[in-house]
Amino acid sequence: MMRRRYFSALMFTAVLVFASPAGKTMASQVSENQTQNTTEDMNAAVSSETEKQVSDADDAITTVEEVFGERPYYGPGETDGSYVYYSQVFPKDADQDPYLPEEEHVEGNDTYRLVDYEVQEQTLSGRKKHIQDTLLLKDYEGIDEISETYKVEIADNPFQTVTDYTLPVTETKRVNERWEDSFTFDIVVEHADSGLFQIGNEVISLNQTADPFAGNEGLLLKLIGVPKDAYQIDHTAWAGNMYEQNGILYRNAVAYGKKLVYDLEISYEDVITLPEEEGYQIRAQYELLPKDASVMPESTSKSSGSNRWDWLKNLWEEMIKFLKQIAETVKKHPYITAVVFFLLFIAIILYLAVRRRTKDAEEPEHVSSRWHRGPKRGRRR
Repeated sequence: MMRRRYFSALMFTAVLVFASPAGKTMASQVSENQTQNTTEDMNAAVSSETEKQVSDADDAITTVEEVFGERPYYGPGETDGSYVYYSQVFPKDADQDPYLPEEEHVEGNDTYRLVDYEVQEQTLSGRKKHIQDTLLLKDYEGIDEISETYKVEIADNPFQTVTDYTLPVTETKRVNERWEDSFTFDIVVEHADSGLFQIGNEVISLNQTADPFAGNEGLLLKLIGVPKDAYQIDHTAWAGNMYEQNGILYRNAVAYGKKLVYDLEISYEDVITLPEEEGYQIRAQYELLPKDASVMPESTSKSSGSNRWDWLKNLWEEMIKFLKQIAETVKKHPYITAVVFFLLFIAIILYLAVRRRTKDAEEPEHVSSRWHRGPKRGRRR
């Protein structure tokens, strides 16, 4: 499975000792243990970064051979002239409404009417899927291991079960290579007052300049176990004065440099088998309608009355919401609401006053026209 290792500041410690058989053994042992411990820690820390979850709705996964129950089916039944429907197999705790058969189903020029249906238990097994994808893994470096396998998680819809699969990596490609100034490690010099020091099998003398390990960069890289073509040491520097510990003089130094970093483009491909699932399946029986038949389901006559009731119910609910909004506005802005209602009251008073004045102005003319409508008559005696 693909794993990652990373260098970071203060990850390695190179121990230099004076030239003697005991010193040589100690230097070699310390550097190997340091590298091994670092590798194990990094593997444990980044294993989750190499996982990817894939759903059967993704383009990366396709069906090799469709099995019964993976998709809904409308078509001829087992007997001659029959027409049936089978839903896809769905979880037992799922809502059945999306899987129910249609009241009428049209196929070509034929119309079929639902006769009855039943829900039955069904097992979904033998589903083979072809999975293929290419992805980019960021920030690899020289000591990172490039594995031949890649771990993915397959989410099985609609059951929502997730299964881990280890797939073979078919192709790898390094892209976006660049040097980064983030490579550094500590150096501990043992017996710092000695004139000669040992790095691996080589005995050196330190420079008396600001860069004490100048000219020995390759030996330091070999000591910590990194490739020269992916790591470079630009300079070294002392990190303090000598100090004594258990009767031995030590002195610390730091190496600074850069490392070659790249992104890894990998492709993986394989055929997998999804796990077996237990669920429900709906089976329905249909009958063929005559060409001139107009079928109106019983629910249609009831639906017209229910639609009117639903409309009134929705209207009432909207009115309640509107009144609640007004109440909330009054609570939040009482002064503004009072001014608005006062202005509305004044507008209503003015409207009624103008209307009354207009009515009074038209009243005499109306009475006069009615009085002279008929012939003139004399007064009765």
